[in-house]
Amino acid sequence: MKKLFITLALFTSCNLFSQTITNTVNPKTDTLSYIGYDINQFSAEYAQEMATWSNEKIDWFNKTFCYTRGNFTIPDKPIQPYQKED
Repeated sequence: MKKLFITLALFTSCNLFSQTITNTVNPKTDTLSYIGYDINQFSAEYAQEMATWSNEKIDWFNKTFCYTRGNFTIPDKPIQPYQKED
């Protein structure tokens, strides 16, 4: 009787908690093109803009947004936009 109960409980739990795949998820539309945003065009335009940056602005960008792997610091105050030094 004990073996029957254990077998029944095992069979029931396997059926209740087993994972079944019913359908694969396929997006109907490409999200970026759906909202009219072309990431490749933006990247190309931004790369052209970055090519014209001064060394001071590049240093500011690296100091503000680039971190060594494993190191992350939360700024005490909001990030200020780049200000050209006169």
